[in-house]
Amino acid sequence: MRKMSLIITIMVFIAASIAAEGLTTEALVLKESYPQGYQVIVGHAEDKWGSDYSMVVYQINKQVKAFAQCFDKFGNPNGDTNLWVIAYYRCSIDGTASDNLDLLIAALDGNGSIGDLSTANVNWEMMIFEYEKALAARSAY
Repeated sequence: MRKMSLIITIMVFIAASIAAEGLTTEALVLKESYPQGYQVIVGHAEDKWGSDYSMVVYQINKQVKAFAQCFDKFGNPNGDTNLWVIAYYRCSIDGTASDNLDLLIAALDGNGSIGDLSTANVNWEMMIFEYEKALAARSAY
C-alpha cells in the first residue's frame, strides 16, 4: 500500500510539472527584445494577481499575445486605423491615455519606434476586444 501511495504521489508530481505553465515564445522574445515593455506587462500582471505566480505567467502570456495581435491589426489594410487608435486610447490603464498617445505619435512621426509602444500602459487584450467589436459594428450596417 505504501508503495502504491508513493507511485501515485510521483505521478501527480510529474503531471503537475508537465502542466506548469511557462512563458510563451512570444513573451520570451518581448522579454529579450523590449525588456522595458515586458516589465510594464509584468507589473500589471503582478498588480492583478499578486503571488499567484501561475496566474501572473498566464496574464503575461495573454497580454503579450494580444500586444502582437494589436500591431498585426494596425498594419492590416482591411482594418481601420481610427478605430485602432480609439481602442488604444480607451484601453489605457490608470489615467495614462495621454502618455500612451504621446508614445504612439512619436512612433508614427519617426521620433520613436513601434517597439517603444510596448512600454504603453494598455490592457492589450481588452484593446483587441474593443477594436474588433467596433470594427464589426461598423461593418454591420
